[in-house]
Amino acid sequence: MLARNLVVGDVVYLEAGDNVPTDLRLVDLDNLRIQESALTGESDSVAKTINPLPLNTPISDQTNMAFASTGVTNGSGLGIVVAVGENTEIGKISTTVQDMKHQKSPLTKELDQLGAGISWFIIISSVILFVFGMFLQIYSIPVLAMAIITMIVGSMPEGLPASSAKQIPKTNEPS
Repeated sequence: MLARNLVVGDVVYLEAGDNVPTDLRLVDLDNLRIQESALTGESDSVAKTINPLPLNTPISDQTNMAFASTGVTNGSGLGIVVAVGENTEIGKISTTVQDMKHQKSPLTKELDQLGAGISWFIIISSVILFVFGMFLQIYSIPVLAMAIITMIVGSMPEGLPASSAKQIPKTNEPS
């Protein structure tokens, strides 16, 4: 059965090699171990139990649960679906990350101002040099224009486009 077809209350059978499709409350198991590094950051797989736990148990200590996007490394078990989609623990994390607004740090703001200042200085200097070059008539206009353009391209800070790029805020409105 596909994960998108599961609903709360369905029973799911897990065995080694499976990915956990949704958050499950384990009810029967045989030497079940699950790799939860995607959720908790733990590098070792976690041995699961069916024993009840207190309500406020942290996710990393919930040994009677199997969470979506984790992988079964050993054994087998049965679990009852308790959350699907955005209501799973990994779905909650994903929603929280998507809703975060990008804010620039004070250092990034200062670097943006510095980059803009350097860019304006280069552009103004280039215009002055072009006018000065036309006045002295040392080079023809096409050669002078090419030299000024080369100077502008060579002088612009390389990281400027990356540091001054504006972020488009994400909205939750359907498009």
